[in-house]
Amino acid sequence: MKKPLIVLAVVIVLATQSLACSIPMTLLTEQSPDAMRTEVAMTIAAALTSTMESIPATATLASETATPTAESTVAITQTDTAVPTNTLGPTATVAPTNTNTVTPPTAIPCNAVSFVKDVTYPDGASVMKGSNFIKTWRLRNVGTCTWNSAYNVVYISGDRMNGLEVFPLTSGVVAPNQMIDVSVTLKAPMEIGNHQGNWALRSPEGVIFQLSTGPFWVKIKSVNLLLPTIPPVLFPVTIEAPLNSAVSGAIKSSGIKIGYPNIGDDSTNVSYQGFVAFDISGIPDGATITKVEVDLTDYDTLGSPWTLGCLRIYPQSYGDLDVGDYFSGVASGAVARFCNSSELNDIEPQAEMIGAIQAAVGTNKVKFRIQFNENATDGDGVGDMVRFGEDIRLIITYTP
Repeated sequence: MKKPLIVLAVVIVLATQSLACSIPMTLLTEQSPDAMRTEVAMTIAAALTSTMESIPATATLASETATPTAESTVAITQTDTAVPTNTLGPTATVAPTNTNTVTPPTAIPCNAVSFVKDVTYPDGASVMKGSNFIKTWRLRNVGTCTWNSAYNVVYISGDRMNGLEVFPLTSGVVAPNQMIDVSVTLKAPMEIGNHQGNWALRSPEGVIFQLSTGPFWVKIKSVNLLLPTIPPVLFPVTIEAPLNSAVSGAIKSSGIKIGYPNIGDDSTNVSYQGFVAFDISGIPDGATITKVEVDLTDYDTLGSPWTLGCLRIYPQSYGDLDVGDYFSGVASGAVARFCNSSELNDIEPQAEMIGAIQAAVGTNKVKFRIQFNENATDGDGVGDMVRFGEDIRLIITYTP
């Protein structure tokens, strides 16, 4: 408790010194004793306040909380004078916390359109002057309202190129997010050079609406003479499609699979159907098949297979060959037929196989089932078969 007493003594001394320096001489000689006491009290109070403000804050703080004794208390009587109150420093202001502002989603308008592509006459296309042409845009309905026959395509600005100023958008309906091809018949201006016409859509209420960037347009170049475009010459290509033996073989009517495509019956009168897959991975996507020849000359026979009828080839899509691929119904849709060994030895075009190969373009394999259609077995207890080797193939001609 000594530290507060020392501080208070210092305060009183400083206040007294300040009083001695600040009391005017006129007060000592002219004022009454009561007035002088009041003036002195006020001056001491002011000096104490000034002195307390000048003392560092650490001098006024003490960790002890005991009640001070009477010896450390100074009582100052003041008449009708308000003692100035120390003012606390500025109150700290807590900065507001940043808050993410959620922007409400933009409402989708009833009528809105977006551009998909130029179907005909892209920007800068050359058109012979004075000639008619049909410009087609592909547009998408990106609004919330369905377009119908009350909607129109309207000319906005630029070169109209002899086109209609207004014509119906559609004779049906275009639901939101659906696309439509919009066409207009135009005429290339006689003036050589670049020309542009701008177009938009109009709702049944007469409101014109455009792309988000403005109107959609036609941009062409009128020329004196339009040189014909000479299509590239496509030469036919011929490949050999070998047998894929990994997914080829035979299935017995008794539910047994074997690894070679044997067709006919055996000595127990069990019927055999052959399954063959050919590798067509060398044919590019988009190719057009023009000719197919079947080379089945790698074979031998057992017994008299032709007593079972004609050997026929049928398209059949199957995965990994298994006993479930055996066909027990009435076969139809054959794409090739061989009724004797002489026909089997001839490598001839098979016109009906073109469609089957064309349908498989873009895949790696084309698959077929081979069987005697007239008789699955002749029931004579003698094996009658055509047994194919691994060197059978298709010879396919196509244009890219």
